[in-house]
Amino acid sequence: MNETYAINTEQQDYEKLQDLNRLLKIRELGKRPDKDTTDASGYTQDGQEVNIELKSRNIGINTFKTIYIENHKVADMLLDYIIDHKIPLYINFLNDDYVVIFNLAKLRHRPRKVNKRIWSELYQAFEMAKREELRLEDAWIYQKQNDKYLLIKKGWQ
Repeated sequence: MNETYAINTEQQDYEKLQDLNRLLKIRELGKRPDKDTTDASGYTQDGQEVNIELKSRNIGINTFKTIYIENHKVADMLLDYIIDHKIPLYINFLNDDYVVIFNLAKLRHRPRKVNKRIWSELYQAFEMAKREELRLEDAWIYQKQNDKYLLIKKGWQ
């Protein structure tokens, strides 16, 4: 297992989130413990707690019309939403300076369950993975240009 890769990736994702937070304005933004389901948490301007899962992807915005998330992460984040009213945000940083943000509690389309053969950088091997397929049309999409985040597409309302 490539633990160095996992630690470095999580740190880079969190640094990207801190930069994006100039737009999101999440108060008390902080990293979650290593074994927690999500990567970060904080509070909206009106005091509602937010759970955040982060993912950097080696794809561009025009590569696919969907984004995958692990089944157990959806389940855990939605249970936290139902029980504790924590907003479940899934934030994807793409390699072409696009950011794709899903509020899992406000999807307009039910995610499709898929089994995919994927390459795991963490385990340095291919694996069969169970994922939920989220449609980009359910996401807010931003593009980072000149150190600013420009809204490209609105998602949930």
